[in-house]
Amino acid sequence: MTVLRILQLLVFLLFLVLLVNAVLNRGGDFVVYWRTGQNLLAGEPLYSVQRDGGFCYKYPPWMALPLVPLGLFPLTTAAIFWRLLLVASLFQIWRWTTQMLKSQVPALLALILLWGIWVQNVVTGQMTLPLLAVALWAFEMSEKQPVLSALATTQALAAKVFHVFAALGFSRKQFHPRPWAVAFGICLLASIPALWGYRHSEGTFNLLTAPQNLLENYFAAMSSGDQKDLGGGLYGLPVLWAKWFGMDPISTRARLLGFVPSFLIAGLLLFILRFRWKGQAPRELYAVALALACAIHPLTFTYALAWLYPALALSLQLLAYRPTEKRGGARVARAIWIVGALLLVFFNTKLSTRLGISLWEGYPVKAIGTLLICSSLGLISPDFGTFESPSPGDPRARNTV
Repeated sequence: MTVLRILQLLVFLLFLVLLVNAVLNRGGDFVVYWRTGQNLLAGEPLYSVQRDGGFCYKYPPWMALPLVPLGLFPLTTAAIFWRLLLVASLFQIWRWTTQMLKSQVPALLALILLWGIWVQNVVTGQMTLPLLAVALWAFEMSEKQPVLSALATTQALAAKVFHVFAALGFSRKQFHPRPWAVAFGICLLASIPALWGYRHSEGTFNLLTAPQNLLENYFAAMSSGDQKDLGGGLYGLPVLWAKWFGMDPISTRARLLGFVPSFLIAGLLLFILRFRWKGQAPRELYAVALALACAIHPLTFTYALAWLYPALALSLQLLAYRPTEKRGGARVARAIWIVGALLLVFFNTKLSTRLGISLWEGYPVKAIGTLLICSSLGLISPDFGTFESPSPGDPRARNTV
């Protein structure tokens, strides 16, 4: 058994330990998903700040239907199934990334660098890993099963609304209006069961008032939560623009206006990479789009940085080469990558507390770090047909570090 195989085995064994610990604690975001499945089965309101407080269901109504199976089981049993799904999702993310890179070393190194993020996802039971796994699978199926791919992409990206930015990573061949229209219609149909929870107190159902009540409670749930230390619910890159223009971070206006310049910056970077790579790297471009969607999202939190993983592994792979025609560009790319990596990992909870920095103020710094890591990819000219590690006799072996 090679050293690489041993490291892989240790990673997943540690994950199983975390899984058992998380099930025993039975806390975190998973309880919200389990309770949502039960509420939908019982015909109770999907969104209710009065009933659940700030720790309530905040995803789109069509995403509640896949959570129904969780509500069929007791909390502990459902927690076991859910954590197993998280481990399976991580394996799928790992598998997709290694196929993209044609190498396991950078994928494993990136996995270790983001270890704390995997821990938080498993312990809290967040759905970030399943959503990312679905997003990656949908990308691969975009031409073979366009409707199913569009539906899976809608589920994965629209969970955090601004993540739809990642759809810009699709090529023209992969994006067809008709399948996406069908997928949107299916999402609307999947939202219908949630309407029953907003019938009148006497049990009558009004088709006109139920959708209105659903939307009102949905937006109320989205704006709820502990706003004391978390920047009014605004994190990520948009918080910089909100502070620059003196807006209240909790307002919807701040989130929208803060997203616009962030979207333009990320969109320009994605356009440059698409032009620079000349359509040779569809998977690589999509990996960067996922990372940028995470950086510019106004609600990005620590666990959401899992979306950076494929792009981080890609950057480790590409920066391991020094192209002979542009060594200076490779050096600059490495310098930018190092600064981005330091910003990404530097501002953690403990360090922010010691420096007197509010926790939510550290997330724009992490978002800038993500942007820098993605930007470093545009300064090198990789040969996407030779991602495999060079053999000792290969002349390229002398240009690797």
